[in-house]
Amino acid sequence: MSGFRALPAVDQLLAALPALVEDHGRQAVTQAARARLDAARTAIREGAD
Repeated sequence: MSGFRALPAVDQLLAALPALVEDHGRQAVTQAARARLDAARTAIREGAD
């Protein structure tokens, strides 16, 4: 469970990456962040830290 808690929220990622949002748009960066977080959650569930 602690692995999941270590993952940032999408809003936190967007706030930390203003240049990417500026260059690629909020929607594209949000989609990429969600995809990466989903992959991280899957890895955590499968036991790959």
